[in-house]
Amino acid sequence: MRDDERWKLHFKADTRYGKPKAYGFFQFTLSNQLFGEMTNPRTSALAKVFRMSLNDALNEYTYDASAAGLQYGLQFTTKGPEITFTGYNDKLPDFVKYIAKGIATHIPDDEAKFERFKDTIARDLEGFITDQPYRHAVLFSRIYTDAPAYTPLEVLKELKALTIKDVQQFAKGLWGKMYGEALVQGNLKKEEALSMVESMDKVSILLGFTP
Repeated sequence: MRDDERWKLHFKADTRYGKPKAYGFFQFTLSNQLFGEMTNPRTSALAKVFRMSLNDALNEYTYDASAAGLQYGLQFTTKGPEITFTGYNDKLPDFVKYIAKGIATHIPDDEAKFERFKDTIARDLEGFITDQPYRHAVLFSRIYTDAPAYTPLEVLKELKALTIKDVQQFAKGLWGKMYGEALVQGNLKKEEALSMVESMDKVSILLGFTP
């Protein structure tokens, strides 16, 4: 439905079941200066802290939204951020618009919370040492076959050295030079699917988005 220098949009309408649900999947490919070939344990540590800080900042809104059947998720891959949205189709475009602005403009600024996030993530990474052997085997097989790949202990080492300024710089650089690809499907009209991408596009342009 859209294919230009900034976005590619795939749309699949529910013309069979008519359930009042819809889904949006957004993948961002960032330049190698931040992700891609430059993805490393430090990138992973920064992404984990940013994601936890963001979830905390949006919690008051997303808690009520979740009770109303609307949810979002943010993950980071070697290409860049992946954002997913699910929920009732009549409110999903508005939900995307609000969350898009929240994600793109979030800059962590609370030192106490930052230290708490680091501690929580560190305890989770340290659990790798006592994890099940089969999980170790899966991880090490991926390290030998995929690139870039690294262990939780390498991420932990980088995490301990992070400062809140590092995470702030990471957040400010996320929405610069990139390319977006989206899949929207469910009980939506074409115009509504386009509006979801446009919500993402408008926020990113305000933040200095360049193709």
